[in-house]
Amino acid sequence: MYSSWEKCAFRTLGLLVLQVPPDERDFATPRHMPVRHLVTWFILFYFVVTTGYSAGLATVLTLPRYEPPIETPAEMADRNVKWGGMDIAYVFFLQESLDPEIKKLANNFIAGTEEYLTKQAATGEMGFVIERMRNGHFFLPSFINQDTMQHLRVMKEDYVYGHCVFMLRKGPPYMGIINSTVHKVRDTGLVLYWEDLTVRKYMSTRHQLSIMNSQKDVDSGPTQLLIQHVMVSTSSFNEQSKYQYIN
Repeated sequence: MYSSWEKCAFRTLGLLVLQVPPDERDFATPRHMPVRHLVTWFILFYFVVTTGYSAGLATVLTLPRYEPPIETPAEMADRNVKWGGMDIAYVFFLQESLDPEIKKLANNFIAGTEEYLTKQAATGEMGFVIERMRNGHFFLPSFINQDTMQHLRVMKEDYVYGHCVFMLRKGPPYMGIINSTVHKVRDTGLVLYWEDLTVRKYMSTRHQLSIMNSQKDVDSGPTQLLIQHVMVSTSSFNEQSKYQYIN
């Protein structure tokens, strides 16, 4: 095998086209030829080349096993995904929309009982509504826990957001005092502190981490400040809450 340059050349070319090499345990094979070391280095080089070629060929000739994750409400509507919650209030304001995608999204909503949604959450075949609070924590229903989160993930885009407000009758004498108190509470960060305290005291931190770690965004660098990032309230306490769909 190593007795001549011709045999060495044919052997290395055979390795390049994935031909099985002869058995090295054959004692008839010369073992003390200087060209043997050169062929050995060629074997290592061809191993890298053929491995890369096989991997590229498998990538081209095979189909992906999993579909890309759902990240937006539009993708939810396009894939006709069923999703649900324990109250129709999550979608009643979407049913009157003129956008066909939003209407389709609302029609796919299922208002189920806690037992039904708990059973569906274990299968991972249905989406669910959760509420994201202002400081990034999530209000989770009973059927969304650490076990069911193994089959679910949080979308990158909220399907809707709203404001929690309180209203007073026209011209109340204490409007100025209330506005001043609300602004001080927001400016000092008491709302965020109360949210963190409530989560630590009454909710599971492990469940919160399971939700947050289900979708880790890649840091794309600084974000340009836009006008929608600035929210000013002059007459009411706007506590922003966002609703997300989990798939």
